[in-house]
Formats: sequence, C-alpha cells, structure tokens
Amino acid sequence: MSVEVEDDDEDYGSSFEVLGLATYSNSESTVSLYASIFEILWIQAELNNKKKNISST
Repeated sequence: MSVEVEDDDEDYGSSFEVLGLATYSNSESTVSLYASIFEILWIQAELNNKKKNISST
C-alpha cells in the first residue's frame, strides 16, 4: 500500500484528512517496483543533501 501524505503542517480534524492519494497492490512485481522507485528517490535526496553541504562549506 502506498499513501500520499497531505501537508502535515495543517491542523486536520482526523488522521484520515491528512491522507492523499493511495494505491494498493498484492502483486509482488508492482510492490518491488514501488520499493525500487522509493529507494532511488531516497538515494537521490541524500546525494543532493551531501552536495548542498559541500557547496555551503
């Protein structure tokens, strides 16, 4: 299951209001694809942060 979180800085009345788009799959290949995409985005964000830290020194 993949769930988008809306702007969590807002004051929502319930936890359901903070949820955005969601997808569900019990297909192993689809779940693996989502995991791979997330991992690539995570690594890219870490590299961008390292680059930003090096540039600011």
